[in-house]
Amino acid sequence: MNYKFKTKPYAHQLSALEKSWDKDEYAYFMEMGTGKSKVLVDNMAMLYDKGKINGAVIVAPKGVYNNWFTQEIPIHLSSHIKPKMVLWTASTSKAKDKEYQSLFETGYDLHILIMNVEALSTKKGLDFAAKFLRSHTTMLAVDESTTIKNPTAKRTKSILQLGKQAEYRRILTGSPVTKSPLDLYTQCNFLNEFLLGFDSFYAFRNRYAHMIERNFGGRRVQLVGSYKRLDELADNIKAFSYRVLKEDCLDLPDKIYTKREIELTEEQSKAYATMKSAALALLKGKMATAPHVLTQMMRLHQITCGHLKNDDGTITKIKNNRMKELLSLLEEVEGKVIIWANYRYDIQSITKALETKYGKEYVASFYGDTPVDKRDQIISDFQDKENNLTHAGVNFNFLNSAYHFLENLTLFNNWFLNKSFIITASTGALMITKKEIFKELSFNEHYEVCGEDIELCLDINQLLRKEIWYCNNFKGIHEAESTRKKVPNQRKNNLDKIRLKRRYKLFLNDLSVKQLIDLYNFDKKILFFILRSKIKTYKGRIHTDHWLILLINMIKIKFKIYLKVFKSNLI
Repeated sequence: MNYKFKTKPYAHQLSALEKSWDKDEYAYFMEMGTGKSKVLVDNMAMLYDKGKINGAVIVAPKGVYNNWFTQEIPIHLSSHIKPKMVLWTASTSKAKDKEYQSLFETGYDLHILIMNVEALSTKKGLDFAAKFLRSHTTMLAVDESTTIKNPTAKRTKSILQLGKQAEYRRILTGSPVTKSPLDLYTQCNFLNEFLLGFDSFYAFRNRYAHMIERNFGGRRVQLVGSYKRLDELADNIKAFSYRVLKEDCLDLPDKIYTKREIELTEEQSKAYATMKSAALALLKGKMATAPHVLTQMMRLHQITCGHLKNDDGTITKIKNNRMKELLSLLEEVEGKVIIWANYRYDIQSITKALETKYGKEYVASFYGDTPVDKRDQIISDFQDKENNLTHAGVNFNFLNSAYHFLENLTLFNNWFLNKSFIITASTGALMITKKEIFKELSFNEHYEVCGEDIELCLDINQLLRKEIWYCNNFKGIHEAESTRKKVPNQRKNNLDKIRLKRRYKLFLNDLSVKQLIDLYNFDKKILFFILRSKIKTYKGRIHTDHWLILLINMIKIKFKIYLKVFKSNLI
């Protein structure tokens, strides 16, 4: 590999290039901050140096694609290459059309077209990209490739067709799996439709997912219940991908900053122009004080954030693209995230959006309005790596694990332990199942920490229609957390746990009030006690935690009349 770098690569970047630079198709699954953009730019330059390409198309989300034009390519592209770069926009001006046509002119070493992925949902954008690919020997790269994970989306179908016209194809993302392993299908299909050995998404799904049938409004629908053969899938993908996490890159600098530009909406642009004109008129010819100037600047900044605080203290919402971009960004990130915002309204809006997407138990806000007595707990919970779903089983049913009964039974009398009854799921700490059942379903090995035992129980119930029981006549000894924090690279599997929570919520939603009461073996007095009590958690493990709250709230919301009658007839 004889190539003169403009910017010196780190060891992991050099390794990625050595493995991939001349491959027809390749995936850079490199975590944010590890420099995957530089790797792609160098890869593009190497292919040009060897006479293999004279054109490149880079497709990226709207909030990112401008970075390629202003930063990544100018910074990293080798100085001996004379490029002609054009950034796609929605503009229809003659000047812009002339700029597009310059991509077909001679006098340049390498023609580079940079497009936002949304443009490929339009006829104009798709037609131009196809024309460029037909006229050049190209490399086509998709940045943040999870934007094409939906096989039915128009832009996904467009990019898959364009990929067939390119000599070299690349995908880049730090998180190739955002919701499920099935996200990988169209990303890999773009590289080469034969890479994974499946002629359709459904064949791929049947290989790696257990399907379950659910009834929605009288209609039977197939849903993914759990996953299988994930080790096989991972091995297949290793052949054409390079995976690296920040924790693997000891040579990286301490901090890496990335800018994302977000276009103002039409509503924002009008509000900004109006406010700017008013501010200039107000200040013109007057001796402006610093506070006055700062106030006007703050209001302009608020508009770019998507709101405006009025003189009476009320908030005017302004349509903007920031939240959509933030949610897209979070899909690329692994682990915990801290989001800083300038305004109270911003924090509240962000918190609400994240709670809607991920669940309240995964989001915490900390600002001026946060009660003093809750601040330490919020910080403690965030710092505690095991504070959410540390033992998934106990969170599904406060009657489901004998081990946790013995350790944390604080709210209820031991009469529970003297009974046998049906439960939702049991933890692997004290679980017994028949060998033939386990062989048929087995654990979902995709989990890194906890949850696979609960998934198995749900599969047994939903796929095999068999019951899960708590049995009082068995005893066992479980060494608490004997392996936790001792196994290398053992991390929380938040996405799997979020998916598991949603699956459990659907399970509860399908049950009647009677089934809910029967399943959880509620005594009337106990249920009344729970309904009127503030339910607290203890190290994320007390039996009356967010899963039980979810259950109770569901009963409250769906069956208010029933509960009214229920409470009035308490013994």
